[in-house]
Amino acid sequence: MNEGWGELPSELLILVMSYMNAKELARMGNVNYHWKRVGEDDSLWRPLFIRDYKLPFDTKLKVYDRWVDEYKLLKYEAPIILSENLRDCPNGLSHVSFSSDGRLFCTTANDASFKIWTATCPTYLIHERHLGETLEWERALYSQFSPDSKFLLVSGIKDSGSGEIAIFSVDADEAEVHFSSRVSNSPADIGGCWYNNSHIFTSDIFPFDRNSMIGSSVSLIWVCSAASPWKVASDSVLSPLLRILNQGGGYCQMMTLGRYVSTRLRSVVIMARRAALEHTVISNFIDPI
Repeated sequence: MNEGWGELPSELLILVMSYMNAKELARMGNVNYHWKRVGEDDSLWRPLFIRDYKLPFDTKLKVYDRWVDEYKLLKYEAPIILSENLRDCPNGLSHVSFSSDGRLFCTTANDASFKIWTATCPTYLIHERHLGETLEWERALYSQFSPDSKFLLVSGIKDSGSGEIAIFSVDADEAEVHFSSRVSNSPADIGGCWYNNSHIFTSDIFPFDRNSMIGSSVSLIWVCSAASPWKVASDSVLSPLLRILNQGGGYCQMMTLGRYVSTRLRSVVIMARRAALEHTVISNFIDPI
């Protein structure tokens, strides 16, 4: 073969490029016109389009004639169109969240209510609940669907000023929503988040009685069951997970779950386990960090 890398046969290039993601494919187009033309082949971009946007396998082109252009449309030029005005929240919204499957969204309002809507055009209201009447709430602040979209977490402030999180089961097919459990949450403006489909993270804060050089308070992160194990009671089962030292009067104000664990955090966990085994403190191993 006398041709160089820039003139590789199209069939061989497509085979190699089929192992690349969208970003890598775009870079390949900078080599020369031949690589750019082959790198925009539909056989490469259709699988990427379906995989990256989690669409059904039988998805068809809707705007452009090429899959690479369809991919770029959703990546860089997602259409923003006002399709409907929802005027059922006279006291103002505090938060909006969408379910993972894209079928529903939830609005929480300052009158301690939440509403679940269909993410369709037109939009339909499938459930409305005023937590001021049932749970003695003053405001609903935040909501989040579970990863499988079968449960809804709603956090808010009670009439007493304390924070609370309520969990509801959601059946999108039958348009049914049922109360599952409740758990205290402090401070009230921390929304909590889902750990998996059956457990959530919530928090509690313990201020120091006097000024300290160490810090001003400690935040305790709990893992809580989304459903109550008792048939009568509605309280969640809690297990302590993590303590965070707060300094300067601040505190942990937001929780979210990430799948990435940094090397530094891994080192801290390893040293904490080692310190526990040797019955010492973690500061004795702090130099390697």
